Amino acid sequence: MIKIYELPSQIADKKYAQAIRASLYFNGNLIINSSKIANFYIDTIKYLLTKTDINNLSLCIDGIVENGTPNDEIHVYQKVSTTHSINVSLTSRDILSNIKVAFEKLTQQHLLDLSDYEIDFQFRDVVGNDDLMSLVDSIDPTIKGYNKIFYGAPGCGKSRKVRDFLNDLNVSDSNQFRVTFHPEYSNFDFVGQILPTIREEEIVDSTDSTVVKKESKVEYIFNRGPFVLALERAFQELKDGTDRMVYLIIEEINRGNAAAIFGDLFQLLDRDLTGKSEYPIINVNVRDILNKDGFSNYTAKGVYIPNNLTIIATMNTSDQNVFTLDTAFKRRWEFEQVSNVFSVNDSNYNLFVPGTSLLWRNFVNVINKKITDPTRTGLSGEDKRIGKYFVKNDVLFDTKTELYTQQKDAAGNVVSSTPNAEIIEKATAFAYKILEYIWNDVAKFDEKTQWFDISKNHTLEELIASFIDEKENNPLKVFTGIDNWN
Repeated sequence: MIKIYELPSQIADKKYAQAIRASLYFNGNLIINSSKIANFYIDTIKYLLTKTDINNLSLCIDGIVENGTPNDEIHVYQKVSTTHSINVSLTSRDILSNIKVAFEKLTQQHLLDLSDYEIDFQFRDVVGNDDLMSLVDSIDPTIKGYNKIFYGAPGCGKSRKVRDFLNDLNVSDSNQFRVTFHPEYSNFDFVGQILPTIREEEIVDSTDSTVVKKESKVEYIFNRGPFVLALERAFQELKDGTDRMVYLIIEEINRGNAAAIFGDLFQLLDRDLTGKSEYPIINVNVRDILNKDGFSNYTAKGVYIPNNLTIIATMNTSDQNVFTLDTAFKRRWEFEQVSNVFSVNDSNYNLFVPGTSLLWRNFVNVINKKITDPTRTGLSGEDKRIGKYFVKNDVLFDTKTELYTQQKDAAGNVVSSTPNAEIIEKATAFAYKILEYIWNDVAKFDEKTQWFDISKNHTLEELIASFIDEKENNPLKVFTGIDNWN
């Protein structure tokens, strides 16, 4: 069903393009924004709504065919009107007839086939910009919000990927809202909560106006959480007519109880084909604060996520003590695994493990190959892999290094040994990161013998000491069963 809204003539041109709300159904299913025909259709309506002279309608259509569909949301008719000098006043009430005839002509010219579509045209008068904006979230079919989780091994670059993604889109800081879930994080933290606030007031003495007293009063104010802040920002973008996307970024979504944190907002994660919440909810606190802040036109049917608000989350696959995401929650999200494959463009591609001649990328690939070897434990271990950014570049080196500069005699005995303090310091930091993870996570269940010689290293402390041992002067010797590091 197609719905067309007529606007009062006093509203500016920019508002005409934004106020059009059209829905196109095929066999009862909404297909708008997913069809090239639908996009052509929207632009045609935007154009024809500026045409009131039915005698010039043929020129309008011919202009569209000749020049292509205009794509300027402010003056969608300019390309054609400059060619044919068509009257663009909005005083006539014949727009409905114009559109009907226009689509008949478009169909006859095989430019638009609406034979299988249910079509209905309606008028709705609008008064004022606020009412105008309540008619539509975004007329731009490319503005389509979604929920997406980037997941992968610890240190594979999930947060980096999100950051680069937003930078590539030139998303302003004001349109990014970032939060990190953790075990103590709650729905009140995420959405907002009413908290008592002490406010001081100056009170003039009733008997002596020259005497001013300060009096403390307790007020109960709704403190907005990141969800409400992002929601209000998205509605403000729509109200301003900018249609810019707003992003709510949730780091470590499974380190908190996501189902409890979202609470009734869980229902809003179901989006229709335009990217808007399909099922609004009545959350009194959120609705009241939206109304108070001037967004009442967006809450008539309840609270919802508009199509210009995208939620992006990151998730580690191997964290201990994390909360499991249930199926009902997960199905409302898109998932993308972040690649853990090294690229020549990676900043650490040519960096070396401290105290060795081994490239970091080769170290990671060899370790991960052993982690994912099913013959080791009978399990793939894919979620236990080490990410390519597991350690920071500042503990790696640009060249091959040694922990100790040693001189040996003809028989191979060390006759002098000078410690390289900076290299040993970085090697120790490296060991605490890598060896601790393998010892406590990868080899947690009686698998340490497959990785290390526990007859020499009974504890993690002894293992790290062996990693920087002066006698060996070879950190890689702490690993057993790995003969080839390349």
